[in-house]
Amino acid sequence: MRTPNPGSIVIIFQIFFLLFLSVIAASSVAADEKNEALLSAAVRGDAQEVETLLNEGADPNVSDQSDRTVLMQAAGRGRLEVVKLLLEKGADVNVVKKGGATALLAASGRGGFDVVKLLVDRGADVNAKTTTGWTALMLPCWTGHIDVVRVLLEKGADPGGKNEKGQTAMMLAAEQGHTAVVELLIAHGAKE
Repeated sequence: MRTPNPGSIVIIFQIFFLLFLSVIAASSVAADEKNEALLSAAVRGDAQEVETLLNEGADPNVSDQSDRTVLMQAAGRGRLEVVKLLLEKGADVNVVKKGGATALLAASGRGGFDVVKLLVDRGADVNAKTTTGWTALMLPCWTGHIDVVRVLLEKGADPGGKNEKGQTAMMLAAEQGHTAVVELLIAHGAKE
């Protein structure tokens, strides 16, 4: 019996190692493609495609090139069914991204009541702030979405927080002429 040449053992090892790396690279490309498809489907509100991609292993916490998670994208567009699917598959409801952005801030800024309610029911931090001090409560006060303001207050949002310009939720509502929002804030303890 002949003893194998040490050089040929090294070559065989290198071949197997290169094959292993190519399999890893191929699976990484496939995962990236699934994640890109997930971001696109979530933005479009295609719940069926989102569900398929999540079941195939797409990451429910993937971020786009602007550092917004797929949950933020769906929440900010009011895609309720997509948000439900993402949360069921493990999306982090409280992940904070660039500028202090959260899914709840994205949803509350658009006045998406159903999405806001779902997020707070799933534990979203109602008092999270952006780097400029804006809260999820301030945004619907400024835009006049009283139903969103009400649910946030009922879930413990602080009506007295101030942004970097010293503005409170009540000040923002008042300057936009949202009298009913101002009255609701006062009823929940807002002072200024």
